[in-house]
Amino acid sequence: MRHRLFFMKPDALFEGLKELARQIGVNVRSETGKFTGGYCVLHNKRLIVINKRMPTESKVAVLAKSIAQFPLDDIYIKPALRDFIEDEGYKEAMHRKQREKESVKRETTPMAA
Repeated sequence: MRHRLFFMKPDALFEGLKELARQIGVNVRSETGKFTGGYCVLHNKRLIVINKRMPTESKVAVLAKSIAQFPLDDIYIKPALRDFIEDEGYKEAMHRKQREKESVKRETTPMAA
């Protein structure tokens, strides 16, 4: 696992990530409900929905994981912001890989009679 230091406060990260989302053509909406949030397409519009009741640290993680799905190589992003996005994208990829591994394990494990 990679370890990086981030020198931006959560509020600054949140604002930077929202601005970056706008730059890549993705709207960010804050809503309330029983969800975490993430990227989706609604009525042919790209959208990241965030639960506004979550702490800022959770909001920035959702935003970063969502933005990490897009090609960002040709866009200037502050180094601390880019590092945060890459780190969250990496964590999400590792989490997805673990879920897939557990799913395969459940499918191949014989059931007790």
